Amino acid sequence: MKVFINDVQYIKKPEEPTAAHASVHEKALNLYFDFDGDEIRVKDYLKKLLQTLWDEQDSFSGKHPFGNSDWEYDLYVPLANAGFISTNRDSEGDLYFNSLQLKLAHAFVSDLILFVFQDK
Repeated sequence: MKVFINDVQYIKKPEEPTAAHASVHEKALNLYFDFDGDEIRVKDYLKKLLQTLWDEQDSFSGKHPFGNSDWEYDLYVPLANAGFISTNRDSEGDLYFNSLQLKLAHAFVSDLILFVFQDK
């Protein structure tokens, strides 16, 4: 349904996560993975990313927030290895994502970010 008020389109508020979703999100956020030689949780990575954005302000690099490109794969790979997002493996066992899997991975991480900041 589309809602317009004074020619401005409004969107429906996203539904609150259910208890089942909360469990999946909490598990994903508490997943440990190697990041630059340290074992950190997904939620610590997201916190570090937000803190870097805040600290660096105009100097923040969306392309290289931690000094490298493809930084989103820092999360995609461990989340895929843990079964939270889907991926493919080539004949040598390396992960790769098709375009739909990338969109779904992006959406899942976006959901994790929203979950971290939800009012409880």
